Amino acid sequence: MKHTSGPISCQKYPQELLPKFVASGGGADYDYSGMSAQKVGLDALKLRSFFDLHYPVDKTGEVVNFDLLEQMWKLIYKSVLKGSLFLSNLILTFSHVNSESAFERCAEILFEKHNVPMLIINKDLDMAARFCGLHNGILVDMGHNSIKCVPVIQRRCCYKSLQSVPFGGSHMVEFLSNLLSQKGYKLNPLSDSDTLHSLLEDCYVADDFDFQLEALLNADYSTAGVNFTGKETSGVDAIRYDMNVERLQVPELLFQPAMLYGSRSTSKGPHLSLDELVIDTLKTTTLLNQETKRIPIALCGGHSGYDNLTNRLRSALNCRLPEVEESVWDIKCIDENKHASWMASSSLGSNRALSDRYWVQKREYLEQGTSILHKKWL
Repeated sequence: MKHTSGPISCQKYPQELLPKFVASGGGADYDYSGMSAQKVGLDALKLRSFFDLHYPVDKTGEVVNFDLLEQMWKLIYKSVLKGSLFLSNLILTFSHVNSESAFERCAEILFEKHNVPMLIINKDLDMAARFCGLHNGILVDMGHNSIKCVPVIQRRCCYKSLQSVPFGGSHMVEFLSNLLSQKGYKLNPLSDSDTLHSLLEDCYVADDFDFQLEALLNADYSTAGVNFTGKETSGVDAIRYDMNVERLQVPELLFQPAMLYGSRSTSKGPHLSLDELVIDTLKTTTLLNQETKRIPIALCGGHSGYDNLTNRLRSALNCRLPEVEESVWDIKCIDENKHASWMASSSLGSNRALSDRYWVQKREYLEQGTSILHKKWL
């Protein structure tokens, strides 16, 4: 959820708000409105041993419980933003898997029940493509539960050609947790998520995995590209110092997914590798059929920032498509791309001249109904 003014839009990067809150008991049909104890985000995780966690949005990004989503919005404003939902202009982004009726339902809730003055709802990948500056090219969204690859044509995502694999950052976090457990470090992927994500920042993509892995095993850190500054004896820094081959193994899953199940690189993985996914998506476009001098590929999402990822992807694409000159692959990923959808929404909300054509006012909605949503958003 995006907030056009106040504590969120003033930040350089978004504050993480997990799509969940804690209930005091009951199942899916429990009356949440009467609960006295409700939490969102990290506060919810701290109480997971006592209360049930309920998700209004499933792992694919589809809204499955609008009543729960509404309660989550209220809690976010009350406990995190310290503001009133009723006074805020909102920009929201949702996954492309949601139907038009889901967008209409959200507008109904916010306009008719909560008197939100103005509202923008858009698809997250469209916003990410906008921030990455893609006119025609390929957008690769490396998210928590999946990697999605979609052609962008005339600045709009072509969802009918979207390709995805059920592998994302959560699998890499779990993989790192399992590797570290073999060294005696017991880190839970859920409760120790912050620590594991911090350790992932020290991982990097190898140019030549087998060669650099052997260098690490032989303590040839210079060849492997690792720089140790001194041994730490406690806390997360001790784990970080003790990380060795794990630095290479975790991001290598992007190119050798079979490693997730302990198989070697010669084995067929459980799903496509990152380079295979990009090529399959490219084949749905005309970019490979044209005598083009540039094929733009933008990497975004929370797990797109591994060091050397763009170089390795360029090399892998060149190996699979040797007829395409390596200089044609224009692969970009800047640090801000990790929050591309949020950054685009924040920029849109801060630029009134740019956003006027997207804002739907409550007055317009009451006069024209859902047709105004289709005219401006859908």
